[in-house]
This record gives sequence, structure tokens and C-alpha cells, in this order.
Amino acid sequence: IVSSVRKSCPGIPLVLYINGNGGLLERMKETGVDVIGLDWTVDMADGRKRLGNEISVQGNVDPAFLFSPLPAITEEIE
Repeated sequence: IVSSVRKSCPGIPLVLYINGNGGLLERMKETGVDVIGLDWTVDMADGRKRLGNEISVQGNVDPAFLFSPLPAITEEIE
């Protein structure tokens, strides 16, 4: 799938997210995507350590915070 999308849309960064991905990070990296979206249950520092610095990571915010007031969301993200 990644190869096909890269061929059809060259230069577009590809992001891969799998819900509950804590046990799959290393395998996700092997897909060749540009960014791994971390599930909110994966510690950001642990995810970065396991994936290394050659791939971007995003996410890791508890979805329950999306219903919180803006200051609480900001604090959680920071």
C-alpha cells in the first residue's frame, strides 16, 4: 500500500496510525512511512526511543482531553 501511494502521490508525507499500537511500533516503522502516530497509551519518550530519530512521531494525547477546556488541553499537550 505504501509503495502504491508513494508512486501515485510522490512527495506527500505518509502517516501511519494504528489504534493500540504499543506492541507494533517497530513493525510500523518497517512500512516505510514518514510519520508514526502514537496511540495515547504509548509514552512519547518510549515511542521515540523505540523508533529512533529518523522517523517523525505525533500523537500520544488521551482522547478524553479533547472534551476538556482549552487550558487543560494545552497543559496535556505541553
